[in-house]
Amino acid sequence: MRLVDAALMMVVSRHQIALTTASIPYYIQTPTPADPGYWSIITNWDGQWYERIASDGYAVPDSSGGLGAYFAANAFNFLPLFPLLCGLLMAVTGLGFAPVASIVSLACGAGAMVVLFKVIERGAGNFVAACGVALVSAS
Repeated sequence: MRLVDAALMMVVSRHQIALTTASIPYYIQTPTPADPGYWSIITNWDGQWYERIASDGYAVPDSSGGLGAYFAANAFNFLPLFPLLCGLLMAVTGLGFAPVASIVSLACGAGAMVVLFKVIERGAGNFVAACGVALVSAS
């Protein structure tokens, strides 16, 4: 399913406009050109916030009340485990946020599917467990 998702994202990325810091009201950590490709499109939307937290941590909002304070405060809407894992792997491997985030996401998703399979298998057997994993993966 991850390969199907990757193929769809590469097709869709061809139609994305350039995202710059002037793209208000959207938060942009890393500006991207039009047709940015797979590695940039997987960091869109919430990925921009996770990249900021992984790279720079949580910022304390200043009292100016401007857009910078707004963006600093919004980072606290995102839980820290995923960006902390990504930041740690970025520091250890030297890779950028996009490939590290993809690796962490894939590993966590695979682990969750193994647990799901084992839980369902105990009560319903291999076939139902495999179907359950396939359905969750496709949803």
